[in-house]
Amino acid sequence: MSINLDRLMFDPANAAEGANTGAYLRDASGNLLTSTLIGPKQSLDVNIANASVVVSATDLDIRDLTHVSDSVKIGDGVDFLAINADGSINVNADISVVSGFEKLEDSAHASADVGAYMLGVIQGTLSASAGDGDYGSIKTDLLGRQWMNRSGQTAAHAAVSVTSTATDIIATDLANRIKVIVQNLGNKVVYIGSSASVTAANGISLGAGSSIELEVGPSVNLHGITASGTSDVRYFEVA
Repeated sequence: MSINLDRLMFDPANAAEGANTGAYLRDASGNLLTSTLIGPKQSLDVNIANASVVVSATDLDIRDLTHVSDSVKIGDGVDFLAINADGSINVNADISVVSGFEKLEDSAHASADVGAYMLGVIQGTLSASAGDGDYGSIKTDLLGRQWMNRSGQTAAHAAVSVTSTATDIIATDLANRIKVIVQNLGNKVVYIGSSASVTAANGISLGAGSSIELEVGPSVNLHGITASGTSDVRYFEVA
């Protein structure tokens, strides 16, 4: 039995191939398998039908792989690292730092706590750099001293008769008060203190016709007392 040579040759019309023989590859259904010329070599066209390919290796070097956005995935089969077009990796990190600088409100102090350096903006002339409701930076003058808002928005005043019994000079303190001026217009010395326990022996002496300016908040309950008799006292508070 003989087999004609042209049945085994790739191109029977090409005499240069001589007696070189070969065969066409077909799948089980008889479809011809194709190839693509890549560089000097023909490469078999392969379409991977599986949704994923699992590679198990103890020493896998992927440094020579090229990629497009999210084309290379490394994961545990459920969650994957995504490699972007610029080669960066999206990272969703849950970081817990022992002795970190982030502290909960009202946390107790602990020795060796780590803190962060806080920066401020130096402005020789104070000006706005953020809108109402925006986050902003702490402002300092050219010497590094923090700018403070000393302008009051509300004020109150009244006349009070101070006697030899401790008298509440300001019956109703302004909320957010920042400053109080107390003036003694009477002819008696008035002794000023922070509570009803003030006496002529422990209070600050405010002579007749004199005044005192105090930077005190609403939690300081100013009281006055005389050694004897009554004195006309005025106050002016700013909040």
